Amino acid sequence: MIAFHASYDLVSLYGVSLTWFVFPYIDLWRNSIAWVFIFLAGMMCSYSVHKIKRCIVYLVCAFMIYVVTTLVAVDIPINFGIIFCLGMSTAVVTLVSYMLLRVVKTAAFVKLSAVVPSFTGNVGTFILLCVMLGLFGITYHIPHGYISFFQYTWRLPAYLYSSYITAAFGFAPSYFQSGDYYPIFPYLFLYSGGALAGWLSKSYMMTLQTARRCKESVTLAHCSPGALLFYGLTFVKNLLALMGRHSLQIYVLHQPLLCVLIFLCMSRSA
Repeated sequence: MIAFHASYDLVSLYGVSLTWFVFPYIDLWRNSIAWVFIFLAGMMCSYSVHKIKRCIVYLVCAFMIYVVTTLVAVDIPINFGIIFCLGMSTAVVTLVSYMLLRVVKTAAFVKLSAVVPSFTGNVGTFILLCVMLGLFGITYHIPHGYISFFQYTWRLPAYLYSSYITAAFGFAPSYFQSGDYYPIFPYLFLYSGGALAGWLSKSYMMTLQTARRCKESVTLAHCSPGALLFYGLTFVKNLLALMGRHSLQIYVLHQPLLCVLIFLCMSRSA
C-alpha cells in the first residue's frame, strides 16, 4: 500500500514516468491491496471484543480524512473511502452478529443443531463465506451501474444513482468524485466474508499459537544451531505484528509523510 501510494504521488503530483504504474497494472495492484485489506479487516473484526468502539474509530477517522483532504486540496478529496467502508461494514456485521446470537439462543435453533449439526457449525459458516464472496463478485460493478453473473448482465435503474447519500451505498451519480472510493456495496460482502473466515480460523489459530510458543521455548532452551535463523524470523514476525497492531495509524499517517518525504527529495534533486 505504501509503495503504491508513493508511486501514485510521484506520477500524479510530480509527473515522474514510472513504466510499471500504468493501466491495467494499476488496477491489479490497487485491488490486490484493497481487497486483502478489507478481507483481513473483516477477519480481525471477528476477533475484536470492542466492535462498537472499532466502528466509531473507523468512522471518525474517515470523517477526518475527508475534512483534511478537502481543506488541503492537493488531489481529489477522499469521500466514502476505504476507512468509511470498514466503519460501515463493521457496524452492519456487529448488528447482524448480535441478531444471529439471539437466534442461536432460541430453542428452535438448539433443536436444529441437534438434527443437522454440520450445517449449523463450521460447514454452514464455510458455505455462507462462499455465498458472501459470490455476492461480492456479482455486485462488484454496482458503482458502474450494473450487476453481473458470469455472462449475464443486468443494468440497474438510473434513479438509484441520484445523490451523495446513494453514493455511500455504491450508487454514485455522474458528478460524484472521490480520490478513494469504496462504498458499502459491494465491499460489505467482502468484509463479511473476512469476518466469517475469522470465525472459522479461531480454533486453528489458538492451536497454532500454543504450538508456536512450545516450539519457541524448546528452541531457546536448547540453543539449537538454527537459533540465528530463529531470531531473524522472530524479528520479522514481531515487526509485522507491530505494524498489524498499528495498521490504522500507519494508513492515516503514511500518505502525509510520503508527500513530505517526496517533496524534500524532489526539491533537493532540483
